[in-house]
Amino acid sequence: VPIVAVSAVRYGKFVKSVSKKVQDALAEATSTAEESISNVRTVRSFCGEDVAREKYKDKLDDSYELAKKRSWAYGSFAGGMYSVAKFA
Repeated sequence: VPIVAVSAVRYGKFVKSVSKKVQDALAEATSTAEESISNVRTVRSFCGEDVAREKYKDKLDDSYELAKKRSWAYGSFAGGMYSVAKFA
């Protein structure tokens, strides 16, 4: 039982920190998109559509990678807890 409790606490802390990072990365992506959309005339006048799109894509890729990390953690934890319960 102590192993399960310790791993649950560690998992909770890890997921909390990764979830915060995912939200921060999504906020940055939204901010980048909002900035480009609100300054669309300037972006177009300097032919910066591709640059703006690439910046947005990079920000989304960052949040995607963090979300994948969180999903792997969830799957590992759920599978581990299921195995412990099954074989206990």
